[in-house]
Amino acid sequence: PKPNTPPAVVRKLPESLQKYDTNGNGKLDKEEVAVLQKERQEEALKKYDKDGNGQLDDAEKKVLSEDRRKERDEMIKKRQAEVDKMEKEREKK
Repeated sequence: PKPNTPPAVVRKLPESLQKYDTNGNGKLDKEEVAVLQKERQEEALKKYDKDGNGQLDDAEKKVLSEDRRKERDEMIKKRQAEVDKMEKEREKK
């Protein structure tokens, strides 16, 4: 974290990404991101490539995009709830 960063703003690598942090530094470097991207691409093809042609057409991409948007929105809600909880606990002190 940057100096003087309030504790509520300090971000930890999300649990779902920690398995890719093979060197344990709390960040994803280029190689770790490449592994993550490849795995996500393979998972997307398995889940969304309904016609089995090895590519996502526009309709398949739309479903993927909608699902990822929902996942992102849920993650944002969860993080905001965590920040709100931390701020309330800090106010009690």
